[in-house]
Amino acid sequence: MNLDDVIGHIRAADDITFVIGAGASKSAGIPMAAELVKTINKDYAHCLGLLTETERQDYGKAMGALSPGNRKSLIQPLLDKSKINWGHIALASVVKGAEVRRVLSFNFDFLLERAAALLGEHLPVYDFAVSPARDVHGLADKAIFHLHGQSYGLRLLNSEKETESHTKALRPLITDSVTKHLTIVIGYSGVADSAFQVMEDAFNSNHNLIWLGYSKEPAPHLQPLLAKDFADYVGGCDFDLAMIEIARGVGCWLPEILENPPQHVHDQIAGLPKYPVQDDKGVDTLTTIRDRLGQAATVWADETSSEGRAAEAFMAGEEPEPAEDTANLSADERKIRA
Repeated sequence: MNLDDVIGHIRAADDITFVIGAGASKSAGIPMAAELVKTINKDYAHCLGLLTETERQDYGKAMGALSPGNRKSLIQPLLDKSKINWGHIALASVVKGAEVRRVLSFNFDFLLERAAALLGEHLPVYDFAVSPARDVHGLADKAIFHLHGQSYGLRLLNSEKETESHTKALRPLITDSVTKHLTIVIGYSGVADSAFQVMEDAFNSNHNLIWLGYSKEPAPHLQPLLAKDFADYVGGCDFDLAMIEIARGVGCWLPEILENPPQHVHDQIAGLPKYPVQDDKGVDTLTTIRDRLGQAATVWADETSSEGRAAEAFMAGEEPEPAEDTANLSADERKIRA
C-alpha cells in the first residue's frame, strides 16, 4: 500500500477517523517524548531520585515523578510558542473537504483548532481527560477529541499511571471509531500510553485501518494489529509532507485562504447581518468592505504574476507553465510583457 491507495480509501469512505499523536506537532516546535525525557533528566533531576536509571528514560515514569505544577511548567511554554505547521493546515483541509467525522488527538496543543479556524472551519472540541463520554452516539458528527487533555484544560494526563487508569474511559470512543470508520493513524507511535492496546483489541476488520508511520518498517509492537485483515502500514510518512499529499489527492489543496486570500475573507464575512445604520445616516461599512474585498479577489485571481502562478502551482503540486523565451523580443516588447 502507498499514499495513492490511502487517498483512494479516503475518497471512497463515508466515515473517517484520524488518530494523531506527538509526531504531528514536532515541526510546530513541540518536542517528542524522547526529547522531553532528556529535558526532565537535565532540569528536573532532583525529582527523579526514586527512579532507576532505566525508569528515568521512560516517558510515563519520568513524567509521573513530576508534580502537576512542574509538568505544567515544562509543557505549557512549549505549547504557547508552537506555530501552526503545514501538516495541520492540510489535515484541517481534509477534515473540511472529506467525510472526516472525528480526529482523536493524544496531544495537548490546539494546532488543529487553530488551523481549522484559519480555514474558516469551527469544530466542536471534546476534552476526554475531564469528561469522557460513555455514550458516543450523541457526539457531534465532525469534531476534535483530546483524549488526554488540552492545553488549558483542568487535567493533562502524562504519567504511566494516569494514562493507564484513563484507558477504560477511552474504550467506547476508540472502539466505536475503529469498528465503524475508516481509521487513519499518523504521527502516533502507540508506545507511550495504554490506548494503543484498546485500539488493537477493538479493531475487528470491519473497515480499513491504515497506519502511516515515520519509519520505513513497522515497530514490533504493531505486528499483532497489522496481522489482522484490512490493517495496513505505510512507512516513510513525514506528517507535513504526507498530509499535504493526501489533501492534494482528495482535492482539498490549496485551501482558499492561500489560493485567494481576499476571496476567503469575503466568504467569511458573507454571513454577517446588515451593518446597523441609525435613521439611514452614516456609512454602511460592511457593504463597502464586501465591495472592496470582491474587487481585490477579482484582481488577485486575474492579475497574479507569472511568478505567483508558478509558486501556487508548486504548492498545489502541479507542473508550472514553462517560462516564455523572451531572448528574441525587442526591448519595448520585453517591457510590455513585464
